[in-house]
Amino acid sequence: MPAPALSASPPDDARSLLVCSGEPYLVTDLLTAHDWPIVIDHQAAIHAARPDGGLYLGYLPDSNRDAGSGRWLLAACGTAEQRGWTLPFPPQTPSSCVAAFVRALLTSEATP
Repeated sequence: MPAPALSASPPDDARSLLVCSGEPYLVTDLLTAHDWPIVIDHQAAIHAARPDGGLYLGYLPDSNRDAGSGRWLLAACGTAEQRGWTLPFPPQTPSSCVAAFVRALLTSEATP
């Protein structure tokens, strides 16, 4: 039985590829739309915090990343009643996935 022929062009119903992790504007545009202040430091790292300070999201370019840490880092500040948490995204995580997670967090009733 012959192998199926490969096509140089994708099928008409093919979904577009997820954008790589190096496209932070997908996330920063979402955050600025929700009035999160954004700071870009001298090493091109991006830092954003929810206006009340309860959530932080950082984007660390390859040159700044500590060994084993993710390119994106999301953190919730703790309180006396509730523990804080951090969520490092692995370097290969597409920015569109980080944006989807942040969008869900922003629209959730139970946002920390």
